Amino acid sequence: MTVEELLARVERIYASVDAIQEFDMTKLPAIVRHGQGRISVFQDFTGGLSKAEIENVAYILIHNIANLDAHLRRWARRNGKDPRKIGEAVHAADSLKIVKDLSNNEKHGYPPRDGGHSRVAPRVIDIRRVMRLSTGGEAGSSVAMTLDPGGVPKIISRGSGSAHALITGEVLDKDGQRLGYLYEIELDAMAALEKLMTEIGVKVSEREGEGQDTS
Repeated sequence: MTVEELLARVERIYASVDAIQEFDMTKLPAIVRHGQGRISVFQDFTGGLSKAEIENVAYILIHNIANLDAHLRRWARRNGKDPRKIGEAVHAADSLKIVKDLSNNEKHGYPPRDGGHSRVAPRVIDIRRVMRLSTGGEAGSSVAMTLDPGGVPKIISRGSGSAHALITGEVLDKDGQRLGYLYEIELDAMAALEKLMTEIGVKVSEREGEGQDTS
């Protein structure tokens, strides 16, 4: 495997992240009904996607993250790096272990043997698209959402306040206790992978001249 092929897989992960996010509010109109002197509004932020379509997008990202370590091991063996570092990095990152377990649940069923990589037998429930409103750290940063007459969300922000829709879900352990939310766990897992790649000599931000490829 060449470094270019490895980075192409990383780019597929980034593309999967793009797919679970939506910044164009015109694609997320609410359902507005008029009748008997009343106006009713229903907003679920699905943007017309079905439950199956939303879950499919979510699992593409899960699988792309979960499978990268195997390719990193192969690259390391062929480029004079210690493949054990990849296993050690995965073992040290709870988020990576959870994502790998969620991917294996889809392939092999639930529950995983011995609790999976994470040993807590994680599972994800209630995969859905939600709207996230975020304020920045500076004083006065704010964000709010309203709907125009056609039901299209309008974002009012100040400073670095922002808003976008994203696909997430609740991740639970074997006892039903919440481990976190899927989106945040995926971001943490990606950060762990990027750190690992930097440590073994693969710069994610640069496509040319990186790595000692001998394949």
